[in-house]
Amino acid sequence: AVGRVCKDAKIAVYDVPGSNELGQKIGEVFASGCDIAILENHGVCVGAPDMFTAFQRFETLNYAAELDIVASKLGLDVTSVVALASVLTLAVSLALQNMVSNVIGGFTILYTHPFHSGDYVEIAGQSGTVQEIGLAYTRLSTPDNKTVYIPNSAVTAAEIVNYTVLGTRRVDIAVSASYDTPVQLVLETLRQAGKVATTLEEPAPAAAIDNYGDSAIAYTLRVWCSSADYWDTKCAVMERVKALFDEKGVEMTYPHLNVHLNS
Repeated sequence: AVGRVCKDAKIAVYDVPGSNELGQKIGEVFASGCDIAILENHGVCVGAPDMFTAFQRFETLNYAAELDIVASKLGLDVTSVVALASVLTLAVSLALQNMVSNVIGGFTILYTHPFHSGDYVEIAGQSGTVQEIGLAYTRLSTPDNKTVYIPNSAVTAAEIVNYTVLGTRRVDIAVSASYDTPVQLVLETLRQAGKVATTLEEPAPAAAIDNYGDSAIAYTLRVWCSSADYWDTKCAVMERVKALFDEKGVEMTYPHLNVHLNS
């Protein structure tokens, strides 16, 4: 058996006449440090996977070059064909790149578990309930019954807010009341309004002054509830605030301007 070795490319070509020497030569290839070896008479190619892939690409380019030469000798204009093939190759490459990125993003989501099916999340400004985590897309269902598909590559690159994972959420409600209404009356009324069927007893509803506006004092009411009851709790508390304000004579002011005329 005779081996012809190209040291620069680390490619060895062996002429192996018999099957008995095949295994021995394969062992010699790896022992010599060659990246790739071609064993003639057997159609066997061994070596590093990346070198093997490069060799396959080289063969493909070689066939393409031979076809180009034959077409030129036949008088055929292959310029347009080559240009079209280049454009198609670029388009396919970009499509495959996006597909691979989405698949890798899908595996990343499944491995890191930033959310699960059924969680209410916000991804890159889009909010909804996670319906499905696929290999290419994550499917959300929005509160107004729209289905949104987000590429997994965009999901892994974006900021993710999971409103469900901790089990509870805080509802913040901003209201305003007249300067003429005693502050303690407003605060006590807000705390009472925060006690609805879906709010938690601990932490208890809390109310505080937020700021002093031009026409009214701004207050904030904070209550806690389970994540699943967030919207029901917010609507119920807001309705109860208005009802109790009307009952206790608390005026919810609107922007106005007092003009004083001196006679």
